[in-house]
Amino acid sequence: MLPYFSLYGLLSLLGLRDYGQRTVPILIASSIFLIWFAGLRFYVGCDYHSYYIRYRETALFDWQTVFASQESGFGALTYVFAKAGASFSLFQAFVTACMVFLYAKFIVRHQHAMYLLALLFPILILQLGMSGMRQALAVGFVMLAYNAFIDKRRLLVGVWVFVAFSFHSSAMIILPMAFLAGRDISLPRLIAGFVLLAPLAALLLGDRAEVYFDRYIDEIYGDQSSSGAWIRYLFVALPAILFANYRAEIKAKYPDVYQLLLLGALFIAALVLTGLISSIALHRLTFYAFPLSILMTLYVSLAAARDPRNGFVFWLAAYGVYICVWFLFSFHAAQCYIPYQNVTFSDVVVPAWALNL
Repeated sequence: MLPYFSLYGLLSLLGLRDYGQRTVPILIASSIFLIWFAGLRFYVGCDYHSYYIRYRETALFDWQTVFASQESGFGALTYVFAKAGASFSLFQAFVTACMVFLYAKFIVRHQHAMYLLALLFPILILQLGMSGMRQALAVGFVMLAYNAFIDKRRLLVGVWVFVAFSFHSSAMIILPMAFLAGRDISLPRLIAGFVLLAPLAALLLGDRAEVYFDRYIDEIYGDQSSSGAWIRYLFVALPAILFANYRAEIKAKYPDVYQLLLLGALFIAALVLTGLISSIALHRLTFYAFPLSILMTLYVSLAAARDPRNGFVFWLAAYGVYICVWFLFSFHAAQCYIPYQNVTFSDVVVPAWALNL
């Protein structure tokens, strides 16, 4: 646990200051270190072995098979590296670099980017990015869609959602946002967006929609649940509740970002219904809400407090507690993330559980 908590502590200390024009160099240096830390990990993350096997198998495929499959964006990326004979570590490092770059593109548009980077670490970098690479990239492209939403570029929102969809099918849930870009958010427009774009989403999902229904609703593959989904949802929901309380101040001071935050608050509220149906579905979709949730912590702190650092300290401490509790009580954290190993170290070993697969 110590390497992860130490890195989070360092990011948190960096996040307590506003660096002005020095923000970009500090963000670049931090990003390079995160790429090394997460991208060159060795048998760290619960999906490490499955991605390793998938990478080796992809080298045996032909390009028609890869591009005809669901989530062809990630398949094509894997195919290029595997056919070139690149090591899995190099492929993983490249994917991580793309993820960190996309996350940085999202946060650098806002004040206190290092604070936002610190809050991204526990869940979107550590839990998701160091395990589920496909969805981590999908979340990154969705973040670019959020940037395009602020710019009121409706077509670009749709483009980035489609790119995200090619890496993880669950990103299609964000597509109605393209209809709402450049418009004031209202309930009739929300309904219209879902009604107009739901058939297109169903068409693009194809057989995947039936797989999701069988897995998460009918549970024909057995019980599908996530014990931590509701805990992560609470971390997402609390900033949305505070945003509702301070939304008038935020709208007056930060009108450019207000519509995105309002849409995020409504999205987070709607996720309750998803959780009542399937905690695994809630687990998947909550990742797309996290970037908007941490933005809410920033703008609520800026709008509601004389010294926003008081709010920053609260949220950084809360996520620090989350990391500690996760490592102390989560079976997956203990099995998949401890000990931390990096390919640049000479004493890395394949864990016993992987040898028995």
